[in-house]
Formats: sequence, C-alpha cells, structure tokens
Amino acid sequence: MLGPPIRRAARRRPVDGLGLPLSTHAEAASAYRNGLDRVLKVRAGAEDAFARAVALDPGFALGHAALALLGHECGAAVDVPRTLADAQRCARERADERERSFAEVITRRVQSAVGHRALIRHLDTHPADALALAAGATGKSGDGGDHMPPASTSTSTSTPNASARPGGDTAGYGDHVGKPGENK
Repeated sequence: MLGPPIRRAARRRPVDGLGLPLSTHAEAASAYRNGLDRVLKVRAGAEDAFARAVALDPGFALGHAALALLGHECGAAVDVPRTLADAQRCARERADERERSFAEVITRRVQSAVGHRALIRHLDTHPADALALAAGATGKSGDGGDHMPPASTSTSTSTPNASARPGGDTAGYGDHVGKPGENK
C-alpha cells in the first residue's frame, strides 16, 4: 500500500525591504537589502553592498541593475555597459517580471532619451518598487541632463522656509497659519 505523496516544502523567496520577492538566495538578498537601505537613506556603502550581492549570486539581475543605476546616475565606479549586459542576461535567465522590467528601465535610462517614460510605466505596474522610486528621485531622466541638483551639492544649510518670520505672509515651521481672517 502506498502512502500519501511526499510534498516538498515550498521554498519562499527572500524579499526586499518592502516585501517584494527577490530572485536570489537569502545571503545575496541580505546584501541587496543593505544596499537598498543605504540608497533610500542616502548613506555611503550602497555600491559595496550591491557588489557583494552580485558576488554572492552572479545570476542576480536586480543586483546588477542596481549597480548599473549607481554607476550611471550617481557616478559610482562601475563599468556600466558591462553591468547592464550582466543585468539583461541574468534577467533573461532567472528573474520575475518586476526584475526584468527594472533591468529594462535601467537599460533605457542609460541608452536613450526615453528612459523616464520606461520608469513611469514600471512604477505604474510596480508602485512599491523602492529602488525604482529612488531612481526617479535622482534627477536624471536618461537624456543626459540633470533636472534636479543632487542633494550633496547643496550649499544651503537652512530650512526651506528659513526666511519666513512669525507673523509674516509666509508660514514657517511651527508658525500658526489659521483660517482666513483669524489672527496669527
């Protein structure tokens, strides 16, 4: 008499910091999450973390795409064309739809003037993709022009409304704005 079929436990894929699945193993996913966290917090070390992720898993498309993004948009010391080629190859071999889409977005941002359109389409489909959201905030559109100065080049140390004075026409931080006609 045969017993019930033996079922293998389904392996859960590791996830990024927002719970999106990653096509890699746990150790490379941990390095990727570290890099993503550093990008989102604008901290040094993201390049090293993403490089560690792809060293641990050379077939990790999202890790390669993240490195290419940092090389192209942040000036990281990365061979962008080679890293993009690795991202595309790995995306074809082993990636889910979101990861393939992100690799394509980065390729378009590097190679064409319509990269911003690909990013918008990607975010329409994958609005929780934190790295794609960060890519949209870098200020580069893929046309070679900066459309927003990087935060690190700011020479101002004041708050956005530092010139606002209590009782003035512009509300500053902590000022009471109130309803029209109400005394300030």
